[in-house]
Amino acid sequence: MSDGLGVTVTKRDKRALIILGVTLVLFVLLQGDLFFSTGLSSESMNPESIEVIEQKFRLTRAHAGRVPLVQAQAKSVQENLERIEKGLLASQNIALAQAEMRQILERLLQAEDIAMKNAKFVSAESKSDHYAAVPIAVNFSCRIEQLVNWVAAVGNASQLLSTSSIRIDSPNLDSKTVRVTATVAGFLPASRAPELNRSRLRARGSL
Repeated sequence: MSDGLGVTVTKRDKRALIILGVTLVLFVLLQGDLFFSTGLSSESMNPESIEVIEQKFRLTRAHAGRVPLVQAQAKSVQENLERIEKGLLASQNIALAQAEMRQILERLLQAEDIAMKNAKFVSAESKSDHYAAVPIAVNFSCRIEQLVNWVAAVGNASQLLSTSSIRIDSPNLDSKTVRVTATVAGFLPASRAPELNRSRLRARGSL
């Protein structure tokens, strides 16, 4: 077969030209990365290898479509982490954090017109490699609606607080009040509670 210029073009040559054209298109689309990663050249290409490249191209395009979703998830995680960090206690050690927690809870009680009867420090504990919980138990008497409002205030506090237990005893029918014992914890970065970190490491070593 002649192309009109005196050059004979065989079916094999036309097949090679077609394959080369497809290869160049894929090369441009994938910026060369996929082409070279297959280990194929224009001399060894065949219809089956082209199909493999096309499949890889479709997978690459599908993965690229997930990039915005992954970025959004990473942004959400970062925002949650920043929110948590803002809610940590300001104290530099456990002893100061206990005093800080007492002040926080007493202030929240006073905001609901509740008088704190007493407060009991509870042993701090490591919650993870990154944070330590600093609990405190407080006793007070109040009306049920005051208790409900106070629990909501604890949950909405600017500090990150966790209510581990609430015990309600001996309702006073005359004054419509109840006696309450509530244990609430604030949190410190683990770096400010090195003694807990040492205990955690010892516990791991004994396993």
